[in-house]
Amino acid sequence: MKRLIYSIFFLLSISQSGYCQFNHKYIVSGSGMKEVKIISKTGVVEWTYPTKGKCNDVWQLSNGNVIFSDQSYAKEVTLNKETVWEFSAPKGTEIHTVSPIGNKFLIALNGTPSQIIELSKKGKILKTISFDTGIEQSHGQFRQVRKTPWGTYLAGTMRTSKMLEINKKGDVIREIPIKGQAFVGIPLPNKNILIACGEGHCIVEINQQNEIVWELKDSDIPQVPLRFIAGLHRLPNGNTIICNWGGHGHKGEQAQILEVTKDKKLISQVFDQNSLKEPSAIQILDMKRKPVKGLLRK
Repeated sequence: MKRLIYSIFFLLSISQSGYCQFNHKYIVSGSGMKEVKIISKTGVVEWTYPTKGKCNDVWQLSNGNVIFSDQSYAKEVTLNKETVWEFSAPKGTEIHTVSPIGNKFLIALNGTPSQIIELSKKGKILKTISFDTGIEQSHGQFRQVRKTPWGTYLAGTMRTSKMLEINKKGDVIREIPIKGQAFVGIPLPNKNILIACGEGHCIVEINQQNEIVWELKDSDIPQVPLRFIAGLHRLPNGNTIICNWGGHGHKGEQAQILEVTKDKKLISQVFDQNSLKEPSAIQILDMKRKPVKGLLRK
């Protein structure tokens, strides 16, 4: 009953306000959104680019260009909306991830076999690593894949609830069981891994011994129910930005983007169903350093 009262009060309080209590500039898209958007600290949409509505990864680069994946392709575009490169998913595969890795890019193909691909800055294939998720159906394999500073790759499986660490030969060298679906595993400077757990309704930080050293559970934020936890961005101050995806039956019922401190206090949030729909990928752009310089924890 207490949770219901909180939820009703929250929905009534934001129903007329649109963007609220979120003092960050950010780039965002998602599975269910039809655009990539750059949004100012005051909630003004500064830039848009159309998608097919299946975008699960998005970044703004230090040169201002934007890269994103949209299930059937990944691409880089300028702010003038000119295409720099585009990579189409072969038949029977899906692309849900793209990220910068130094002067190169990483994409991954859901398929049989699954593949991690490193691209040149012009979108040409430099390296391909095949690996086995143990899942036949492509869509149920993984979403965001990340390369670690120590040279391995993190791919969370959706249907088998594991975070896989994969070496450069394609061998699975570590499995981390989780509750829910591992949407993304983000390598942290101390070699811990921050994992978004999908419909596990939680985020966990795992150390090298596979122990949970920090966890954000649904019950930790009584004002806002945690739904499908998708894209994350861990800020330099320790706060975590969360895409609280409302698909699978919860559209329009809760704030879509949250900012939570290390001690689990909700300090900012965005609720705007009309403009944002269901965001699943986000990057904060108002940090002092350039948007992508070195390792971003997202």
